Amino acid sequence: MKLQSNLTKKNSPFFFLLRLLYLLLFLGSFSALYSQNEASYDVLRFPLWFPVDNVPSLQKPLGKGDSIYTQAAEELKNLTPFMLEGLIYGWKFTYTPSDKLRGVNEFFSVEAVAPIVSDERLSFTNVHLITEGAKLECWAEYRLSPDMIHRRERYKTSTYRSIHGQGEAPMIDGSEGIKEACRQALKDAVRSYARTFIKNKPKEISGTVLLTDLPRYYIKSGKYRTDLDFFLILSKIEEYTQF
Repeated sequence: MKLQSNLTKKNSPFFFLLRLLYLLLFLGSFSALYSQNEASYDVLRFPLWFPVDNVPSLQKPLGKGDSIYTQAAEELKNLTPFMLEGLIYGWKFTYTPSDKLRGVNEFFSVEAVAPIVSDERLSFTNVHLITEGAKLECWAEYRLSPDMIHRRERYKTSTYRSIHGQGEAPMIDGSEGIKEACRQALKDAVRSYARTFIKNKPKEISGTVLLTDLPRYYIKSGKYRTDLDFFLILSKIEEYTQF
């Protein structure tokens, strides 16, 4: 492909170093550089990646002086706060299973317990290009406040139910597709767990989940696929009072 061709032509050490320095500045990652084993206990650290050679509909014309990695970096910056919300505060959900006999359509909504925006707490480290597969990879690091540390420790030390789910969404949606695949994984986890103890379809299930592990996603058959684990706190299970 054309993009891969350009990468090959400009693959000299000098040009690669210039691009990498540009990208590090673009992500603001000179603020704190840690090795994988040196991250402080109050820093939440997890890996992220995004394709450089993405589907054609996502390729934008580059302006003078732009890096070919700029778009991938923007997508990573868009994705990171979403993952942080799931890892620190959690996501609230409401789920209504479909019921053909009652004429009820499936409904599922997800929102952050508390929003997180890119700020001075966030930095990106170990930014590098994986030429095989043309992926831009990095580690996102977020300095946790004492309250954030307490919230995460409270989840880990409590006996909350652990659930697991998988989801997928089209690659054409970019980082929004990765987010949607995470939402679908959450729906799959809630639905699978509910089936283990609810005999009849409930009217509505609501609760809160916290990501228990690093976010895992990959590409298969033109889709982003996620494989996620959560701690679950059920708020309400509402059943139908009559058929």
